[in-house]
Amino acid sequence: MIPDNFYKIPPNERRKWLAANADYTRADVTVFKDLNPAQIDDIESDIASMSVELSEIEAEKKQVLSSFKERIDPVKEELKELIQKFRTKQEEITTDVFYIADYDHGRMIGYAPDGVEVENRRLRDDERQSTIHSIGRATNN
Repeated sequence: MIPDNFYKIPPNERRKWLAANADYTRADVTVFKDLNPAQIDDIESDIASMSVELSEIEAEKKQVLSSFKERIDPVKEELKELIQKFRTKQEEITTDVFYIADYDHGRMIGYAPDGVEVENRRLRDDERQSTIHSIGRATNN
């Protein structure tokens, strides 16, 4: 048991008393110790200066990442297009398309200049073949 006047003893004497009266001692035990007001003020000052430093470093990081992003994005886009071509075994091109109506089957078929079918859809109402009756109605109005 610690004596009543223990905390009135100087710190180096306390250590001697504890060493002489302890049942056993363990080295390198991690414990929490209360900080005095001066230490707290020092830590508060350190927090403020480190926060400013961190903010500056993060701003620099953002700039660097932005420049890398500018370099990475075009490569990513090209890779995405190549993967799409590889996966579908097709490529997207811009070309003239020649549409020919197949009235027998009600389809509009689009052909590329080399004759390859590139589109096949149902005829829209405005693409359907007019009948003699519908032409007569259109001219009588």
